[in-house]
Amino acid sequence: MNQVINAEKKLIQILKILKMSPMPYSTLKNLSGYRIKKEHREFPELMKLGLRLHLINLDRSRREYGLTPYSTRIVE
Repeated sequence: MNQVINAEKKLIQILKILKMSPMPYSTLKNLSGYRIKKEHREFPELMKLGLRLHLINLDRSRREYGLTPYSTRIVE
């Protein structure tokens, strides 16, 4: 149960960072604080979760992640 709550808090933190502007994966990863090798799987899993829940949108042509209209209501 605690893992789910922690993942939710971390995903909301990522959404708050994306609220500033769309950004590439590596920039978002660094701003989110995932620099340690130990946490190397946690960030991609959170990104996959955000994409599946339609909270995060990937613009494939520009290779940038951004917020969906639905997620902007969550972050407010």
